[in-house]
Amino acid sequence: MKLRAFRALRYVAASAGPPSETSAPPYSDPDPFDHASHRTSNPYTVLELLTTDPAVTTAGRYATARATLERWSRTGVLAEDDDAGLVVYEQRDGAMGHVQRGLVGLVALADVDEGRLLLHEDVDGARARARANRLRHVPVDLTPVVAVHLGAPDVVFETLESVCAGRPDIDFTDEQDVVHRLWHITDQDLIEALVHGLADVTAVLADGHHRLAAASRLARDLGDAPSGSGHTLAMVLDATHEGPRLRAVHRLVRWTREDLPDRLAEMDGVSVERWSGSASDLAAELERPGPRRFGVVTTSGTWLVELHNGTGEPLLVDLGIPDVLRQLDMVVLREVLFPVMGVVDDRAIAEVDAAVTALTAPAATDGTVPPDALVLLSPPTVQQVLEVARSGLRMPAKTTWFWPKPRAGLVMRRLDTEVPAERTSP
Repeated sequence: MKLRAFRALRYVAASAGPPSETSAPPYSDPDPFDHASHRTSNPYTVLELLTTDPAVTTAGRYATARATLERWSRTGVLAEDDDAGLVVYEQRDGAMGHVQRGLVGLVALADVDEGRLLLHEDVDGARARARANRLRHVPVDLTPVVAVHLGAPDVVFETLESVCAGRPDIDFTDEQDVVHRLWHITDQDLIEALVHGLADVTAVLADGHHRLAAASRLARDLGDAPSGSGHTLAMVLDATHEGPRLRAVHRLVRWTREDLPDRLAEMDGVSVERWSGSASDLAAELERPGPRRFGVVTTSGTWLVELHNGTGEPLLVDLGIPDVLRQLDMVVLREVLFPVMGVVDDRAIAEVDAAVTALTAPAATDGTVPPDALVLLSPPTVQQVLEVARSGLRMPAKTTWFWPKPRAGLVMRRLDTEVPAERTSP
């Protein structure tokens, strides 16, 4: 992929306050309570640039956010770097003991068309248009999209290690006990080594499909306008060296059969075992590599459901589902198990955030409506996501959750600033 250096837009801590206060979790559309909470903590919160006040018309929100951007730039709250560079962004999740380290720079939107940056999920056109409209009025990348690959030359890892041996420019722990550390790189030799090392790498977009679609839409609308709109800010991660963690997205299934465990146990190649621990314990167990397993939580108990080798495969083949998708647990759940569970309508299914710390059995009903069931899944692997993307296919909706995500307001850049020219080697 073609990574490029960029002129970072940064908060000036002496004017705006510490990055722990001016930055925010990566909200797409923060609710008013979250916005108010951050604004109370610091009036210069990056959420002021996200145009979130529902009491104001869309046009008014854009105008207010644009005025805020220009005022902060004029008064020294925000400042652009004079020199172009790259950023090393490291996150340490204290609760999970996980370290993620990536390199932030510009990627050309043309990388998607040229096959260097692959997509793995579909986007909603209305959401993409809304975000493109926001970018048009408030031309700033507030958060990088995230791309993942499966290995770059050793020089990339070694250079990142060397940079991170120095003192970080930003170092703080957020409200979720995640440590954020950032190093800005302006040394041209280091930049050239990193850019060259990633030149032959193909990556898959892990997070930010709607933001990328919005950037592409805006670039098409602007045509040949002299700006940085032909690029977007991206955090590039190596899944083999301090890469992201894929977490599960579970399913709450409504109106299921009351004798669900018994029905599942009657299936050929399926074993059902009552789970003695909590639903949260079972969810944690499913995070570990293992056979094809699911958890089922109802008002009457918790079960571990295991599908033995080949279970459901003939049905998936008959349905014409490509092999690369037949390997996904969500596809097996949807096509093999859901019919047995009595699920015939997608409206009966809701996604459940795996960040919920206390997964519990669905509430009991009064007996007139079949009870709900919480179905726990294992997360897909990065390799599976890459294989689907390389096949030109898409993952089922809401099946990938890469964690942790970069925080908004820590690495930013203006779209109306020219992209620095590439350095030519002598």
